[in-house]
Order: sequence, then structure tokens, then C-alpha cells
Amino acid sequence: MIPRLIVSLTITCAINAQVLYVSSLTTNSATTITVLNAANGARLAQTPARAGGLAVTADGRTFFATDANGLSVAAYTGATVQLLATAATGGSPVAVAVAPNGARIYVAAAGGGNVSVHDARTLLLVGSVTAGFSPTAIAVHPDNSRFHVANSSNREIAVFDAT
Repeated sequence: MIPRLIVSLTITCAINAQVLYVSSLTTNSATTITVLNAANGARLAQTPARAGGLAVTADGRTFFATDANGLSVAAYTGATVQLLATAATGGSPVAVAVAPNGARIYVAAAGGGNVSVHDARTLLLVGSVTAGFSPTAIAVHPDNSRFHVANSSNREIAVFDAT
């Protein structure tokens, strides 16, 4: 059984469906990232980290977490939750998506009204697009050609070229 967490903020699953990544609040209002075995709920790893949006690469080796308070995105090792790198995003990042080919990540910053595009390996900024007043969710098309951004302020979904 999956252990009870006080408040789950975000959950994502590796493509092989064997591992769950959960951002949650603990009893003392600290935020943690917990890695769970999807089959039996066993805790594989946990780290104290502020995280909102979560996304994992197709191979499960790396996952990304947004930190709205720190205005950043971070990359972690998939199984052990070791911090690999961080990058500034600005504007209260709340969602992150990984391109299916694993080359880029897309970070929606609700407070900044933009989506920043980063190299997934280095987290270097490779581009940015204006995405409305409050972009809050993001998805990348399976062929890596475009990404979709949900904007909570006007309740619209915009499509952007990812090439």
C-alpha cells in the first residue's frame, strides 16, 4: 500500500510505471520529494526539497522539480533523489514537462507569464516564449514538435512550435 502523505502536491510516474515521484507536505509543513515503488508503495528515497511541478525522463534516470518560492527548476537523479543541477526560471514556476526525446524541459512560470525552455542535461536556458498571464500546466507532443500550455487566467490552451 502507498503510504499516507499529509498533502500530495504533485505526482508523476516513470514511463515503466515502476516508480512514483511525489511532492508533498509533511506534518511540520516542510515540502519533500518522495520516490515510491509503484507496485507496493515502499519508500525508495526521500529528500527535503521545495517542489511543485514534477516531470521525469522517459528512461526514469532524471526527474525535474519546480520551486515557485525559489524561482527555479532542479534536476535530480531518478532513484536516489540526488540534486544534479538547478536553474533560475523567474516568475513562480509551477509546472514542468520533459520532451519525449529527453533533450529539453519546458517550465511554465505562472507569475511571469512565460514558458522557459532548458537543455535537459545542463539546464541551460535555450529559449523562452510569452504564454499569457498565468500558464499553469504544460505538455509536450509525442513527436517533440510542439508543446501545449494551459493558461488559468483566460482558461485557454495555447500551442507553441518546439523546433
